[in-house]
Amino acid sequence: MKKHDLVQTLFVAALLAVQLTACAPEPDAEMSRPVIEGWIDSDGYPVVVFTASVSPSGSGGKLSRQVIRWGRVTVFDGECTEVLTGGPSDEYFPPYRYYSFEMKGVPGRTYRLTADYGDLHAEATCVMPVPTEIGSVDFSPIEGNDTLRAASLTFIAPDDCPAYYQIFIREEGKRPLPTMMGAFRADEPGATVTLPLYMPRSGLLDGPYVPQFVAGDRLQIMLCRVTGPVYDFWRAYDSAVSFGGGMLMGDSPVPTLIDGGYGVWSARGVSSVYVTVS
Repeated sequence: MKKHDLVQTLFVAALLAVQLTACAPEPDAEMSRPVIEGWIDSDGYPVVVFTASVSPSGSGGKLSRQVIRWGRVTVFDGECTEVLTGGPSDEYFPPYRYYSFEMKGVPGRTYRLTADYGDLHAEATCVMPVPTEIGSVDFSPIEGNDTLRAASLTFIAPDDCPAYYQIFIREEGKRPLPTMMGAFRADEPGATVTLPLYMPRSGLLDGPYVPQFVAGDRLQIMLCRVTGPVYDFWRAYDSAVSFGGGMLMGDSPVPTLIDGGYGVWSARGVSSVYVTVS
């Protein structure tokens, strides 16, 4: 089996959703490796999407077999271990995630994730940075278009630079997704940073990708301060999505931050605002 990473999982997820059924069998642990997309936010809770790698050119079988419903997922914060609960959610692709409301993220702590199912085992560790407050989110009209708006986000770089960021956007009723070109490194302490905002781009979208914002939409804008390796992951992911080729072919350069598997585990210092595009 070729190496597969989170990028492939995010794009294969659309196919998973089509074939997913309540009685689908669990994946064959001998033929797969764990794939993790997980995070815990400052003053937020852990969420983990736990699936198994697939090979589109392999011998086949239903993609729904790769959704792991009976895994054991834990998060250790240096003081206690929390066992996450698995359950369905329409906000996620595939529509199943592991979560807990018993552990809140605290900046400065180190969070260790473990995920097990049968012979599958994955783990990862990440330190949560201190959040950087959002200064403003601004919208401006686009000439010749009454509906779309350009957008930007402004913040003050912290004293402990370099500082690494990934911007996420959540639409109502959906999960947060990384914005296009939303990974940024701040090197100058105290500098005013203004970044252009673009809508997330996903293989799940219907029709052409539109980077601008639609007037009247209600959105959550999340400035996530992350570690250097997590920043590198999202930079590589962004390049893979932007330039497209081979997303399902096993050749993506996106690194893995998961020991024993593929994907990303991120402890994020988050500042967020809710806005109505105007």
